[in-house]
Amino acid sequence: MLLSPPQDVNVNVLSQEFVELNWTEPEDNGGSPIVRYRLYIQHKDMAGSKLKIETPDNKTSYKLKVPKSMWGKEYVLTVQAINKSKRMSML
Repeated sequence: MLLSPPQDVNVNVLSQEFVELNWTEPEDNGGSPIVRYRLYIQHKDMAGSKLKIETPDNKTSYKLKVPKSMWGKEYVLTVQAINKSKRMSML
């Protein structure tokens, strides 16, 4: 079974220093419960390295303290699901 990617990824700006990232669970969990998510954040023009964050659990939201180097810039957010069998959804 294939693990489908999370859907409806949204970013809520709480302040210059904090954003809340939200998404909905994948339609298909690949036959095993989702245990955590991996977040990738990269500058909109794809220059520079990606910020990679692993959530500690299977909650579908994450509050991020925004590094000063990211303030006032546009970024692309990608969310990847990871299930108990350690399968990962496609990005």
